Amino acid sequence: MEANNTSTTQEGTTSASVEEMEFRIVKISLYVLILVLSCVGNSLVAIVIIGARDMRTPPNFLILHLALCDFITPALSIPFDLALEERDYVWQFGETMCKLLWPLQTAFSISSSVTLAVISLERFRTVSKPFVRRMTSYHVLMAVLSIHAISIGICVPYFLPKRSCDEI
Repeated sequence: MEANNTSTTQEGTTSASVEEMEFRIVKISLYVLILVLSCVGNSLVAIVIIGARDMRTPPNFLILHLALCDFITPALSIPFDLALEERDYVWQFGETMCKLLWPLQTAFSISSSVTLAVISLERFRTVSKPFVRRMTSYHVLMAVLSIHAISIGICVPYFLPKRSCDEI
């Protein structure tokens, strides 16, 4: 009877290990799929806007900026988040990278959101007041610089803590 309990325990352990391995495979596959699709999709948007001369308009430069922010955000986030999860939340990439990575991820996410708001406002202006002068390349450049200044300004407190990366 004791031998029967032992085999059940070993079988249960094996079953749990197989389920855990299957979960890890699915999780890693989804992380990689999301990373690849976001990088490829945003790269294609950038290639089209930069490559086609007639696509180089000020509103499209805002879309290009959005694509670049949306490319950088997962490229910074997904590999490090996956590595952190797989290593039981032990940071392996050094103190400097730890102090820069999280604020930069946040700054690019904020830049993406604010860029969407600027695109929406520009489109609203275009539709509601069709005869008013549209944004110029200079206005777009100033908007992009302002967006990044605002994003970094919001993240300044995030750069300052003296916390250790071991507390992740």
